[in-house]
Amino acid sequence: MNSAKLEKRENNTIKTQNLRRRSGTVRINFCTRRTKVAFKKCSKNNLQVTFKDIEKTYVFPPHEMYDPITNEQQQTDLNNSGA
Repeated sequence: MNSAKLEKRENNTIKTQNLRRRSGTVRINFCTRRTKVAFKKCSKNNLQVTFKDIEKTYVFPPHEMYDPITNEQQQTDLNNSGA
């Protein structure tokens, strides 16, 4: 499957991603780019992010935040947050 077709499919379907935490696994359904932006804000500023798509609220501290695509821990740079 070529990348353009795959990207279009990913943007139009609900994906289930596993975000690993020290206490176990949290499963989150999301399908919008807005949610991905919320992940970035959450990992940088340690904010509480509300996912209206599934009507649940999770808190991801920066040291426990994992990339929703690769399941690898993100490198957070609090000194370069653009503030």
